[in-house]
Parts: sequence; structure tokens; C-alpha cells
Amino acid sequence: MNIKYLPRWKEMLDGIYGEHRFTVEITMGIVHVYFPTEETWEKDAPAWARGLWPTAKEEAEQWCAGNSTPFEIHPTAWVQFAA
Repeated sequence: MNIKYLPRWKEMLDGIYGEHRFTVEITMGIVHVYFPTEETWEKDAPAWARGLWPTAKEEAEQWCAGNSTPFEIHPTAWVQFAA
């Protein structure tokens, strides 16, 4: 299953994985995606998202490349998982 990424108002990039969602940071002044480390991801991940970090990261990198957006894995980047 692929992850679909959609930018959202208020500097958020939503990842849609089937019926599940997560959000990472995308700055809008100078567009840039900050992606969490695998450790940060796994620390807060619900059961459906555990082990999904490599795929989410790879597909976010592909989305960024296709949208001319810099991508960075950053130690202070956050992720929110929808309930």
C-alpha cells in the first residue's frame, strides 16, 4: 500500500495510509519538509504505524523530489498520528 502526501494549511504535510493519517512538518515561507527520525517515529507510533518509517520516509522523499521541495530528517522534527 502506498502513502499519499498532501500539504495542508498551517505548515502540515499529511500522510494518508489507507484509513490512517499522520502529519509531519512542511514549512511554507521557504518550502521544506522536516521528517522525524526513526526513533521519534517509533516512540509515538500506534500499532498500525510501527515499522512504517522506512516506507513513509522513502515516499516522502519521492513526493519532495516531485515537488521540488527540500527534504531533511531532523532530530527535532515531529510527527502526529491521527487517532
